Amino acid sequence: MNRGTPMTSETSTAPRQFNLRASFAIGSFGTIAVICLVAALWLSSYMTRSLLAREAEVAQEFLETIVQINGPGMFADDTSERPREDPMLLDFARHVMSMPGMLRVNIHSIERRILWSSDAELIGVEFPPNDELEEAFAGERVVAIIDAEGDDKAEHVALDGNRHYIEVYLPIHADIDGGPV
Repeated sequence: MNRGTPMTSETSTAPRQFNLRASFAIGSFGTIAVICLVAALWLSSYMTRSLLAREAEVAQEFLETIVQINGPGMFADDTSERPREDPMLLDFARHVMSMPGMLRVNIHSIERRILWSSDAELIGVEFPPNDELEEAFAGERVVAIIDAEGDDKAEHVALDGNRHYIEVYLPIHADIDGGPV
C-alpha cells in the first residue's frame, strides 16, 4: 500500500478472523491459573491446620508427662477467692511459658476457674461459658485461629494489640491411659 493511497471501505471493514489457537491458549492459561490458585489456597490451609494440630498434640504429650511426674493434685481448686500458690503448679506453669510463641497461658481447674495465668489479674476468674473450653474438658484438643476483628470472647481481654493469634485448648489427662481431664 502506498502512502498516498487513501483507505477504501473494503480494507477498513474486513471481518477479523477467529484465531482458535489464541483462544485456546488464553482459555488454557486461565484454567491452569485458577486450578493453581485453588490448589495453593487449599494446600496452605491444610498444611496450616495439620501443623497446628501436630504441634498441639506434641505440646499436650509434653505437658501430660509433667503431670504424670508431679501428680494431678496441683490442679485441685480449693474454691477460695484466689487459688493457692502450689509450687508444683508454678513449676508446671513455668514449663508451659517456656514453650515458644506463648502470648498468654491460662490454666483452668475442672470447675472452670483460672488457677494460674500469665496475666495475674485473671487468676481466680471464671469466665462465661466457652465452647472450646467445654470441648477440652470433654477430652478434645481445640486449635482455633483467631482474628481479633470479630472476636468478642471475655477471656481475650488485654490482647488488643494482637490482631491475629492461635488459641489452643489442651486437655491434660491425669493418667497415661487418658484418665480424667
